[in-house]
Amino acid sequence: MEENESKHMFLATEFRTKLLTDVQNCLKSRNIACDKICVVKRVRDLHDGDYCVPKGCLPKVTNEILEEICEELKESNTNHHLKLCKVTTSKHFGLTFYLERPLTFKSTLVPFWENGISLSSFCDVGNGAHVLVASSDWHSRSSGDLEDLRSIVVLEHVTHLLKGAGYCVEAVRCCQQKKSSPDLLDITIPSIALTGQMSVDCKDLVKTLVVNNSYCKGSHQSFGRCDSDVPCKHVKLGKDSSVCAASDSVSKPCGMDKETGQQQTKVILNLQRFVEDKQLPVGKDGYDKNLKFSELYCGEDTISETLKEAYLLHEAIGKLQKHGTSTVVHIVPDSAYFSQQRVDLTTRTIWPEEHSHKQVYLVHGPVKARRQTQANVKTATDFVQLRFSQMKSAAVMKYGEEVNGPGWQSTISVLTSAGIKFEMLSTVSRSTVKLDLSEGESGAGSDTRTGSFVMYNCARLTTLFKHFEESVGKGQYPPLPNIADVDFSLLRDEDEWSLFFLYIFPYPDLIRETVEELVPKAGGISAKIHTHKICNLLISFSHSLSSYYSRIHILGENRPHLLPLMYARLYFMKIVYKVLSHALRLLGVEPMSQL
Repeated sequence: MEENESKHMFLATEFRTKLLTDVQNCLKSRNIACDKICVVKRVRDLHDGDYCVPKGCLPKVTNEILEEICEELKESNTNHHLKLCKVTTSKHFGLTFYLERPLTFKSTLVPFWENGISLSSFCDVGNGAHVLVASSDWHSRSSGDLEDLRSIVVLEHVTHLLKGAGYCVEAVRCCQQKKSSPDLLDITIPSIALTGQMSVDCKDLVKTLVVNNSYCKGSHQSFGRCDSDVPCKHVKLGKDSSVCAASDSVSKPCGMDKETGQQQTKVILNLQRFVEDKQLPVGKDGYDKNLKFSELYCGEDTISETLKEAYLLHEAIGKLQKHGTSTVVHIVPDSAYFSQQRVDLTTRTIWPEEHSHKQVYLVHGPVKARRQTQANVKTATDFVQLRFSQMKSAAVMKYGEEVNGPGWQSTISVLTSAGIKFEMLSTVSRSTVKLDLSEGESGAGSDTRTGSFVMYNCARLTTLFKHFEESVGKGQYPPLPNIADVDFSLLRDEDEWSLFFLYIFPYPDLIRETVEELVPKAGGISAKIHTHKICNLLISFSHSLSSYYSRIHILGENRPHLLPLMYARLYFMKIVYKVLSHALRLLGVEPMSQL
C-alpha cells in the first residue's frame, strides 16, 4: 500500500490526534495547564457531537475562554480530508466537536471502495517480519479436549490478525500424533508429530549433550520417571547455579528405570544459568522463577515428554528457518504456561545458536461448562457434534423438512463452525470460556447463535445486491454509477452515521490495535494481542445493522429524485458488507451468500 493511501485509511486516529494537539496548543497559548487533557470519542447520541473534551479536564477554564477556543478550533482544524462543522461548549462537556458528515463520508468510503479490503489492507506494523505461531496438544488433559479446541481457534485467529498487521506468518501444531482439527470447523493448520527417526535422533542427542553443552550435566542416579511439570526433588542448584549432586533420598546409583528396568540415559539442563547468561526476563512479565532445570532422559522405548516437545518445536522452527523467522508466538492454555516455558527454554538451551529469535506467549484461559448438564460431551468432537445437531434442529424448526441433502449439510456445517469460533473468541483471552453444554434447544442459547446471526446479516446484504442486479438486468433500475459521482451528503439518517462512525470509520485503527504489541518493548514474554476485539465488533455491528436494515427500505422506486439516495445507500451497504466480510475472514470464517 502506498504511504498516502495508508495514512488515508487511518483518518480516525490521525484526526483525533491532531484535534488533541490543537486543543493543547489553544490552552498553552493562554497559560492553562493541559497535562490531563483528553479527546473522547462518543459512542451514543451522536447528534449531540462526535468527540468531546470532558468538563473535568478543564476545571479552571471559564466559559468565556471556552467560547474563544471553540471559534479558534473551528477555523484551525481543517485538512484535505476532514474538518469540523461545529465546536460547542456545554454544562457537561467542556468542548464538543461535530464532524462535517458529507466530507467525512466521502473521504472514508471512496478509499475503502477503490483500494479494496484484503487481510493486509490497513496495517504495515509487521513490515514483512516472519513470525511462527505455534501451539501444542501435549498438555491436554485428554486428546482433543475443549481447551485444546480453544487453542486451535485462537491459533487460527492470531495467524490472520498478524497477517492483517503486516507480518509474514506461518502456523504449526506440535501434536502427539498426526491429526487434523475436529470435523466441521474447517480449520487447516499444518501439524508436526514425532516420527521414528526423530525418536532415534532424540536418543543420540541426549548421549552427546554432556560433552557438547555447557549447560548440561549427566546424571547416573535413578531418578525414576519424573513429571517434567514438577521440579524434581532429587536435584538442587548450588550458589553458582551449577547442578549439585543428588540428595540423599536417591539410594541406588544406577541407570535403570524403576518401572521398566531398562537402561536409561539422563541429563540435566541448567535453565537458570541459561536464563541468567542470556539476560532473559524473569518474574511477573518474564519466565517463571521456579524454572531452574530440565531433566531429560531416554531409554530403549521411552523418551521424556519435555525432550519430545523440545525436539518437535526445534523441527517446526527449523522448517521455517529459511524464511528468517524472527519471532515465535506460543498459543498456550494457562494450565500449560509453566511447562511450555520449560519446553521453550529447553529448546533454546540445547540449540542456542539456532534459536536466537524472540519467543513470546499468548496465554488463554480454560473452557468450562456453564452449569452441570447431562450432555455426553467429553471431547472437542463431541462438542462440535452437539452444536451441529442443535443448529440443524433450529433450521428444521424454521424451514421444515426441506432441510436435507448436501447443500443444507454444508450450510449447517459452516454456521456451526462460525458459532463455535464466536463462542471461543468473544471472551478476553485470559478469561474462562463458559459453554452451555445442555442437549437440545435448551443448550442453544444466545451465545451459540451469535455466529449465525452475523452470517445472516451478511446473507441479507448479498441478497439485496443480487436483487438490485437482477432489477438492473430487467431494466427496472439504471446501473450503479461510479462511486465518485455518488452524493453521500444524502445519507442523513442518524443510524447511517452511527454505523459509519462507530464501525467503518475506526475499523483500520481497530485492526492495528488488536496486535498492540507482539514483542513487549519492556522485555517481557507476553504478547499483547486482543483476540476478542474483532469478534465483539462483529456482534455489535450486526445488531446495529439489523436494526437499520429492518427500518430503512434500500431499493426504492425508479424515480429520478429518489435514485441518488438509493445509490448512496447501496454503496454504503456494499462497504458495510466489505468490512463485515473482512472481519469474518480474520476469524477464519467465510461469509455466506445466502441462508
